[in-house]
Amino acid sequence: MFQSASVSRWSPRDQTVYYHDSRSLPGKLNLLHELGHAIRQHQHYDQDIELLRLEREAWQTARELAPAYQLAIDDNLVESHIDSYREWIHARSRCPSCGQAGMQRTDLTYT
Repeated sequence: MFQSASVSRWSPRDQTVYYHDSRSLPGKLNLLHELGHAIRQHQHYDQDIELLRLEREAWQTARELAPAYQLAIDDNLVESHIDSYREWIHARSRCPSCGQAGMQRTDLTYT
């Protein structure tokens, strides 16, 4: 199912692709990306590093779908999106006291 929303995302619980903007090129590409999550039936991740794999898979599926809609997905766009997740993971891994990067031990804890 597809539903307009304020933020584009895939909800495995609802089995719904929520999309923000399907008219602009970035909006169309984001919609294909979220559809990629749906097609691959992405559920959740236990470790932050798994998120990178899920994001890459969703973008790969979006790339495969794009020609059917006369769209192309630029590698730089994908890398920019993936980089935002890399930066988020790196920031989460840093100790607030000493600034050293740690390893994730549980879904919410780095040491």
